[in-house]
Amino acid sequence: TMGISDAEKVNFIRNLATMARAGIPLGSAVRLEAQQAANRSWRAVLTRLAETVERGERFSVALERFPAVFDRFFVHIVRAGETSGSLEQNFLYLADELAARVAFKKELMSALLYPAVMVSALLAAAFFFLLFVLPSLRDIVVSFGAELPLFTKIVFGISDALSNNVGGIALALVFAALGATVFFGTRSGRMVWDRAQLAIPIFGALFLKVNLVRFSRIFATLLKSGIPVHESLAMAGASVRNGRVRSAIEMMVPYVLKGQGLSGLLDRRIFPPMYVQMMEVGEKSASIEKHLEYCADFYQKEVERTLKNLVTLLEPALLVIIGIAVLFLALAVLGPIYQAVGGV
Repeated sequence: TMGISDAEKVNFIRNLATMARAGIPLGSAVRLEAQQAANRSWRAVLTRLAETVERGERFSVALERFPAVFDRFFVHIVRAGETSGSLEQNFLYLADELAARVAFKKELMSALLYPAVMVSALLAAAFFFLLFVLPSLRDIVVSFGAELPLFTKIVFGISDALSNNVGGIALALVFAALGATVFFGTRSGRMVWDRAQLAIPIFGALFLKVNLVRFSRIFATLLKSGIPVHESLAMAGASVRNGRVRSAIEMMVPYVLKGQGLSGLLDRRIFPPMYVQMMEVGEKSASIEKHLEYCADFYQKEVERTLKNLVTLLEPALLVIIGIAVLFLALAVLGPIYQAVGGV
């Protein structure tokens, strides 16, 4: 997105709503935002937007010229506001959705950062010990002349295999990463990954809830902005990252277009019972947008609680793993030394 953050887009669209309420023409409002933009790439985009709008082109059409910056969701919300005459209100809907997306993404990243750093540090320390520390300790252990236990031979064998084949192992990892990137970049590969993602214990349910939060928020925002149900469903489904969830949503679109109720079409293998019940209530009470937002809030809190619990459990689990690893290495290295000293 040319180095343009979601936060900049949130501020931009909120300011447009404020200036529209004050009666400032849209072209002038966009140009004012361009003059105040600190990011050079963002300023260039806004300047071109202002020029296009001032020439009399619709704002949604001008936005479509920058697909790398403004996605289909962004453009459709604006277009719906232009069509219905509620552009200011749709700006606010859009800003709220983008702000919620930014906040959720930050929470996910901050929650996942600590375990990622801890696991990376643990793996780096293990490789450093096996590559550089154990080879020198081996000479000391062997110098005592004791018969090496099987476990000690295995540990030193792993160390030797790593230190003697560092280049080959690194090359194999690079090729494996490239192969995985190519495979998972294909349509069939992405589907395999998406299905496997949802099947991972604990994390599969977490990934599903993240997708449900995104889908529910975007679907609710599109409906509130006046876009028909089948179009909103198709666009919200297309925004979902997991292919398994996305295909389950897209399969509903033609049936919704024929007038069938949404709740009866939800795939029970994907959508939890509570989600289905909320959609049933929303359809009966003609307030499906509100119930979509309830679902998004509920599953977002579920994700946050799960991540907090995982982080809380991860620290003692890593400490136990480190303790066991140190114990085994101590037995492998010190065991033969004590055996030799005891036999003297």
